[in-house]
Amino acid sequence: MTTKPMSRIYEKISKAGFNSAFINKVLPAWWDDSLADTPSGKQYASLHLARVFSLSPESLKDGAEQACFNLGGNHRFKHRVNLGEEDLNVATAVAYSAARIAAENFKTPYNSSANLSWQHIRQQLLAHEKWVTLPSLIQFCHSVGIPVVFLKNFPARASKMAGLALRVAGRPVIVLTQVKPHGFMLFDLAHELGHIALGHLNDDNGGVFVDRKIEAGATNAVEAEANRFAFGVIGGREDLRIEPTRGFLTGPKLATAAQHYAEKHAIDPTHIALNYGHNLGHWGVAINALKIICAGQPTDQVLVRKLMMEGIDQDTINDDDLELLTTLCEA
Repeated sequence: MTTKPMSRIYEKISKAGFNSAFINKVLPAWWDDSLADTPSGKQYASLHLARVFSLSPESLKDGAEQACFNLGGNHRFKHRVNLGEEDLNVATAVAYSAARIAAENFKTPYNSSANLSWQHIRQQLLAHEKWVTLPSLIQFCHSVGIPVVFLKNFPARASKMAGLALRVAGRPVIVLTQVKPHGFMLFDLAHELGHIALGHLNDDNGGVFVDRKIEAGATNAVEAEANRFAFGVIGGREDLRIEPTRGFLTGPKLATAAQHYAEKHAIDPTHIALNYGHNLGHWGVAINALKIICAGQPTDQVLVRKLMMEGIDQDTINDDDLELLTTLCEA
């Protein structure tokens, strides 16, 4: 039996790490497999799918042995992620697709001369806020032309990074994947912004810095540097450690103490609770405190998606790109 042209393309994409359910999920509403029945249609289909999955169009042709990942024309994909671990290639390709769309369609131009020191960022935000919040830090990033994207959907069984900073379409973009509803994403965002501000996106890593995990106690020099930046932005000190002065706290008591500490030191109470939980290993107490502090508030993921979409130029973005970006970021 003769294999249909589109089936051969799908097979290559599947072998690259994208399961059929994910492939079907990200195809545009108008898609029809019969598109590949003619040479010109097949070429168009290959170009479109290559763009969606961050693959080399040439690698989807019949003569190519296998599909190859591609970030911005550089076919040596695996050398562009600093981890050098191929199990993150699929997730990084998906993140690149979302980041590219956001970068190409963001309303605010990138300000390459913006002051990105943590001291300046914190000073700017505290002029209008009681402390540095997730929305205010996102809005700062957007004001200098750095889109912040929350990426929700990945292929089944694909290893997922905690965060990613990259350069695409002439600007840096931050991609976050944190699914915990409150508190955690603030530090993740500040950490990724640190990679950008500190010049960690460079020719050695191809302008792509992938964090498998974001850990406040990381000892790797580059990760520790980004952590110090994050602590500085959020708390005004690069070595911020919050611990009890006497006795351990319950969730409700931590919530109350975090609110008081926040007012006194201009630090987001959600970070205070998580900083306490991390330092003592009392994560259950910290999570219970977050539930009290954030009761009735929208999740961090909802906030990131809302602000990202507000930053996109809805009048000029291609319908297919908007549909794909929405699909990748939706809950």
